[in-house]
Amino acid sequence: MSHRISSLLGCLLLSLLASAQITVESSDLPSAGDMVLLDFADTLLLVDPEPTGENFTWDFSSLGSVSQVTQEYVSPVTTDFTYILLWPASNVAAPFVAPIDLGTIPLEDGVEFFNNNSDRFQQTGLAGSVSGIPVPFSFDPPDRIAEFPMNYGDSHSSPSAFSLEVPGLVGVWEERMRSCEVDGWGTLQLSGGSHQVLRQRCEIMIEDSITGSLGSFNISRITREYRWWGKNAVAPLLQIDEQELAGFSSISRIAFQGGATNTDDISAEILAGIQSTVQDQQLIISHQLPRLNLNIYTATGQLLQSRQNLSQQTSIDLSGFAKGTLLLEFQTEDGWAARPIQH
Repeated sequence: MSHRISSLLGCLLLSLLASAQITVESSDLPSAGDMVLLDFADTLLLVDPEPTGENFTWDFSSLGSVSQVTQEYVSPVTTDFTYILLWPASNVAAPFVAPIDLGTIPLEDGVEFFNNNSDRFQQTGLAGSVSGIPVPFSFDPPDRIAEFPMNYGDSHSSPSAFSLEVPGLVGVWEERMRSCEVDGWGTLQLSGGSHQVLRQRCEIMIEDSITGSLGSFNISRITREYRWWGKNAVAPLLQIDEQELAGFSSISRIAFQGGATNTDDISAEILAGIQSTVQDQQLIISHQLPRLNLNIYTATGQLLQSRQNLSQQTSIDLSGFAKGTLLLEFQTEDGWAARPIQH
């Protein structure tokens, strides 16, 4: 009887651990050398990002991908030398992989600059070209996106501002007031699997003053950012942005990690039998197949490691790899399948 009770208590403990709140730290967000594979969904989909709560389940497993890109994070000093004024306040930079909303400015070949330290993650600047002219501009004060350690119930508010002027073309002065709250924790379901997350909702009140060939005018707008943060995920596992202008709201961005698996001939039943999880920098793979080979790639397709004829329980050390998205290519006697994981 005591053995039976112990087993029941053990199952209960595992259940509680599986749904326990996480704490997000600075190390879970990007640093130079990281990269993630991002999928973008159709913004015309009817999605409601608002529902949230404690031990909540967000089911976005039906999200499909209309495009997929690799987001790389680099050292600021590797960016164009004309952006040197942004280097001292930043320790990580991210080339644009999707349009950045600046109201009316078409910024090309853009780079976002951030500072990720032990107590906060903030955007320090932007850079790019307008009509071929390089234009770096800093946020003063910086736009504080997150504070650490991040836990359920935390909140913060902070102002930020920037100005951009291209002589003879356009000038923009923007002021922001960001208010953020970690308003949920639980399980995020995506097409590629489930994740333990914290949900953060930010509302940014924006005032733009714009001058150009058509004269001067002001625009007031609101941006709402919904982020689902996970451990070692580098970027949000899911981010949904909503824009409100003149009382009308629309979804402007749906980006997520760990999209659906690509397969060739392997049946869903066989693939479901290949379990892959990451625990304490160890990739744990279990299966019951007669033969299973594995290739591990970066999100840009660089082969990191190959393993042949995996045992039914295999542990692979990932501590030497940069955190972010890794692609696991499984090869069986019947075909192959590629599955992304976050490390």
